[in-house]
Amino acid sequence: MYSPPKIGGAGGAKIDFCKRSIQQKLMSWGNTYEIYRDSEVYATMNESFFTSIGRKFTVDIPGADDLKVKGNFSGYEYTFERASGVVATVSKKWASVADTYAVDIIPGEDDVLILACTVVIGIASDA
Repeated sequence: MYSPPKIGGAGGAKIDFCKRSIQQKLMSWGNTYEIYRDSEVYATMNESFFTSIGRKFTVDIPGADDLKVKGNFSGYEYTFERASGVVATVSKKWASVADTYAVDIIPGEDDVLILACTVVIGIASDA
């Protein structure tokens, strides 16, 4: 059964959906978000401000093949990359009434993780 997202929590903003959640860590260098699955930290997403190319996001997940997110975050045009190459692209559709995004994910990738990271980038870009 689906329940609508909830926002709240003592440690920062938290969004819960279908036994998945995102929580911002407030006491860290740069912005750090934890993505939960079944009440366990599944991935940690870090935003770096002190890079020569502007903002950068990394997604630390179990195993050796982490995700890097690159692109124009304020223009909502960016890609998710692994060592093997681009695994997803995100773009905002500006001609729509409400915020609408196109998220193209290659087969075999973790769709829920990439969508959760897209939500995090949206929150961080609007902040």
